[in-house]
Amino acid sequence: MINSRRRIFRENAMKHYLRQREQDLLPSTVSVPFFAIAWILLVLFLLVGLLAWSAELPTVVTTAGIVIPTTGPQTYSILGNAQALVFFPASDAPQLHVGQPIQIQIGTAGPHLNSRITQVESGIISPTDARRRYGLDA
Repeated sequence: MINSRRRIFRENAMKHYLRQREQDLLPSTVSVPFFAIAWILLVLFLLVGLLAWSAELPTVVTTAGIVIPTTGPQTYSILGNAQALVFFPASDAPQLHVGQPIQIQIGTAGPHLNSRITQVESGIISPTDARRRYGLDA
């Protein structure tokens, strides 16, 4: 009878000991709420970083151009139909795409015009070729 009692006690003690060892324990220096808040803050910082990385920043380029009426000399002043022929440096060519929004300011204190890029020509042309191609001599 004595042997049977000792045996049951030993089995229960071993099971209890093994269960205690299997439990996940956090270091005693970190409380559970602090640990959870730290992970939430880390995830929030990563999300804000991704959002900032994906945001488009405007590019400011000072360049020369000319306003060309689309149908006649009076049309662009009355109806607002005109095209701007703008010459950009070759270094800015990779950033220009058809359909991209653009804001143009005429002069240093002139009005701001908002539109979209309708055409981007590849290649570099000389000032002489530009005058000849677009009739800028007159």
